[in-house]
Amino acid sequence: MENIINLTKMSFNNLTSIFKNTGIVLLIWLVIAIINPSFLSMLFAMGGYLLLYQIMAYEDMYKIDNLISSLPVKKSEYIISRYVLGITISVISIIFLTIFYLITNMINSNNIPLDIYILIGVISSVISISSIIPIVIKFGVTKGRLIVLIIFMLIVGLPMGIVGILGEEPQILKLVLSMVDRFGLPLIVLLLSFVILLISIIISLKLYNKKELI
Repeated sequence: MENIINLTKMSFNNLTSIFKNTGIVLLIWLVIAIINPSFLSMLFAMGGYLLLYQIMAYEDMYKIDNLISSLPVKKSEYIISRYVLGITISVISIIFLTIFYLITNMINSNNIPLDIYILIGVISSVISISSIIPIVIKFGVTKGRLIVLIIFMLIVGLPMGIVGILGEEPQILKLVLSMVDRFGLPLIVLLLSFVILLISIIISLKLYNKKELI
């Protein structure tokens, strides 16, 4: 557990090296979200792509595999630390989403409840994390960039489309809210997210165990 925590801390320390570029993008996104609240749904996908992927790309550029092979660290610990990193970014995204939602709601009224944004965001985040990590491990940053970009566009586009429909169709929004209350949708989303992450972790472990570390 200590190694996993230390590897995660190392990645957050590396975040300072890429924060300038990502910070500018997030700032622009915030301004747009104030004007158009539907952009709030992009936060989780952007967190996965701009932070998780960029950190992994940065570490790959500086030969993270060589470092892992020289440290008393298990391959499984490194892989799990990537998921801890991704989940931590998602939790931070929820906090920022809540703050930005309250701010944008004061400036530009939003009829979509915060709960819906969080549910959509959690699903987007889980798909992002579960896709990016095994893809980067399998194909590397250069070969995997196009695949990750396509996934990013889908994860950004679908939530925005869903939020747009819910905002324009009050009846559909009421139906979704009734489903949330009736079927315990948040619990279903959490259980499904856990299963998806578990499958992704197993795949990533198998891929990394086959990888030659110099």
